[in-house]
Amino acid sequence: MGIYPDDLASGLINTVQQVGGAPGLGVLASIASSATKSSQASSQAVALTHGFSHGFLIAAIVAIIATLLTLLLISNRDSREHARAAQRGQAPSSSDRHLRPPEAAQRRPCPHIQSAVGGRQPPIHRPQPKKDQS
Repeated sequence: MGIYPDDLASGLINTVQQVGGAPGLGVLASIASSATKSSQASSQAVALTHGFSHGFLIAAIVAIIATLLTLLLISNRDSREHARAAQRGQAPSSSDRHLRPPEAAQRRPCPHIQSAVGGRQPPIHRPQPKKDQS
């Protein structure tokens, strides 16, 4: 099978999630560790609980801020129009062309990736119609 742009985008999203999550976890672990060390608790268990509480509190604040930014910055109008069109069984209208990939980008191999993997052209899988056995 060929390498397609939408497959490339899916891989890119997964990679960004993994690379973005690692520093976030590191920062939260550092916050929890420093809060644990600075705790004046009488036992180690209480100090650890205090540190993890601070880490989770910071994570919750960041999640709330991200949720608010998402609600404020993403347009709901386009989403509602798409949902209504889907309920009616219609394709997106011409005003929604910016939401669809151009015809040239639909399930065609990505030439940049193919040239990066040695210039070979992998075969494109095209399903064959089933023959009636009657």
